[in-house]
Amino acid sequence: MRTAIPEPAGGATSIALSPQLDYDVATMERVGVRRLRDGLSRYIRRAARGERIVVTEHDQPVASLGPALESDEDRVLLELLREGLAEWGGGKPEGARRPARVKGPSVAQAVIEDRR
Repeated sequence: MRTAIPEPAGGATSIALSPQLDYDVATMERVGVRRLRDGLSRYIRRAARGERIVVTEHDQPVASLGPALESDEDRVLLELLREGLAEWGGGKPEGARRPARVKGPSVAQAVIEDRR
């Protein structure tokens, strides 16, 4: 069910959220929180395909659902994973198997010295 959002003053019907994305406000679907919850998987699939969905509560827009935007850091990490230069099993990082050795005083000693 598509509901047209009222056209902004001046006749503009699209907004640019970032240099890569431009959304047509008049064709964005609006969905209530309850309907979104009941069909969340379907709405997630649509957002992954590039659709932008406005979430409403009591007919007022409260959020939007759309495709994820990758940051520059995400792109670098994904490239490292593809090239086999990094590994990630999907969990939280556990730290290095062999932590780097630090020369000089420990952090605790440095803090104590700094407080004197």
